[in-house]
Amino acid sequence: MGTFFAYTLYSGIFLLAFYLLYRLFISGEKQIALNRAILLGCYAVAFAACPIFNSNWDKTSSDMTMVFPTGELNVPSMILANGIEEERTLLPDIILWIYLIGASVVLLKTFYSVARLMLHISKGEFLRKDGHTLVVMPDKTTAPFSFGSLIVMNAYDYETVCEAVTAHELAHIRCRHYLDLLLAQMVCVVLWYDPASWLMRDELKLIHEYQADAAVIDGGIDPKEYQMLLIRKTVGNRFHILANNLNHSKLKNRIAMMQKERSGGLRRMRIAALAIAPAVALTVVNIPALASGLKSLETASLRLSPDHSLPDPDTEAEFPGGTDALIRYLSMNVRYPQSAHDEDRTGKTVVGFTVQSDGSISDVKIEKSAWPDLDEEAVRVVRSMPDWTPATKDGKPVASGYTLPVKFRLQSEEAAEAASSIQGAPFIQLSKNSGAKLMLGPSDKDCDANDLQTVRVDGKLLKENMVIDLSDIESSETFPPSEEFPGGLWDIKLKKK
Repeated sequence: MGTFFAYTLYSGIFLLAFYLLYRLFISGEKQIALNRAILLGCYAVAFAACPIFNSNWDKTSSDMTMVFPTGELNVPSMILANGIEEERTLLPDIILWIYLIGASVVLLKTFYSVARLMLHISKGEFLRKDGHTLVVMPDKTTAPFSFGSLIVMNAYDYETVCEAVTAHELAHIRCRHYLDLLLAQMVCVVLWYDPASWLMRDELKLIHEYQADAAVIDGGIDPKEYQMLLIRKTVGNRFHILANNLNHSKLKNRIAMMQKERSGGLRRMRIAALAIAPAVALTVVNIPALASGLKSLETASLRLSPDHSLPDPDTEAEFPGGTDALIRYLSMNVRYPQSAHDEDRTGKTVVGFTVQSDGSISDVKIEKSAWPDLDEEAVRVVRSMPDWTPATKDGKPVASGYTLPVKFRLQSEEAAEAASSIQGAPFIQLSKNSGAKLMLGPSDKDCDANDLQTVRVDGKLLKENMVIDLSDIESSETFPPSEEFPGGLWDIKLKKK
């Protein structure tokens, strides 16, 4: 749910950019059908923008170096360990609840308005005339409008101005304006907090009136008489939601549009200004503070307190092949985001997830953020992992929480080799020229042996620095701490050449 909420925020920013540029350059042009198409296109692009442009944000560079200290992967990894859960803020959850309450209120108001409108229509007399359904209301206060395929007017209008009113409302029906209004209202439900969603809906309704007015005049009705009819019909009940009203409030705009000349070819080129909108929106969503905030909202959930419902297992979940296999998997699949590389962004992202009883991965979220693009890459790789060996409780597989720290560090190959000798810490090194390598160093005897893992290669304990191509490893196995190897043993076997 948090991911969907963040998606609506991205879409709302794009929609606002499109609306502002539309109002600035296009709204006053007499190119009615084109303007309607532009508005509907703005909706489509705004909601498609996040998946489209995210594909560009994930671009990676092949000539960068990443270093992953394996010690980061050997720490206790249960979700409740070492205070990881306490670092989680409830603010994203609270904001998500506010969003859902607001969307629910707007949705309920929409249903109420439609129900009220249908109840009102049910009081009228239904007449079938010339292929359409006309509803004649007994009162004199109902201003003419169309709803779906129905034309509604009061008895007095039916007797005096039926032809002009019918021509206007039939234009709405033929153009299927009710579908536009349904779309616009659903956008208002989803983006209720974004003023652009409401303003776009009003703009679309005005375009509908322009289009219907033009159809009436093109049908042979005298423009001046029709304009006087509109002026006389400025009073009366209006049903704003999903209904097109003859007495639309912006009467001055409508009359002015009727008197305008159709926009020429050069003025139509003003629509090119909308091409700026994606660039503007992308600039805004990539402002570091805003980008970080949007990413943090992806972790929002409907729970307002830490979830301690997962059982405490007897054995923990394990990546197939163990920790060393997990390291290799990360080394071969993590790609350093181009944007983070260009800005020298580094840090440690902690990804939390649940290993279900069938070994599948779910509920992936950021427990501790390093940088939005780094977080996104870590989440992507975790979601792509194969099924794990699930945790067990009383001999039965159970779901369990897991946190995986992923450290992103830009480092030269020489620096990585030097770092590999520090306290015997193994490193995974990726670079364009040398490919993927495992860099190993012997344990430092002055350090606490309990903190160190002994490395054995082809049956021999490691005594000096060693660099191994990952492709040369035939198999590897990790053994738990023992009396002989207090820090555990990592046994590596190389392919025979």
